[in-house]
Amino acid sequence: MKSKNDASQTLFRFVSLRNPQLTEIKRRNLGFIHRPSGAKGLFDEAVSARLAKTLKLNAMSSKIRYFDAEAIKSEKELETGSFSQLLIIGRKISKQEKLEDIDWSLTKEYYKSLMINKS
Repeated sequence: MKSKNDASQTLFRFVSLRNPQLTEIKRRNLGFIHRPSGAKGLFDEAVSARLAKTLKLNAMSSKIRYFDAEAIKSEKELETGSFSQLLIIGRKISKQEKLEDIDWSLTKEYYKSLMINKS
């Protein structure tokens, strides 16, 4: 079947192909995960220890071959484990629900303990 390429069809295509909505830059932009400036992890070490001409992506890709996720094996384990409150907070963020003061304080305490344990 032959399709017509008339003006109305072209206009429909043009209107349908709009740019995606950009995330606004705000003080508390919850569209992205923001790490504390002092946080260091396995992949940070791989990037900082890479050779001069090695791309960051390649350094992280080589590190992931030996990476074993120790903490969580299933969603059920996450719901019942020590990260259960963070999971609830994460779900609120993804649904763009309002975070309560207790949610903020739990998140701040988690990050503080993470920074102390990594030092």
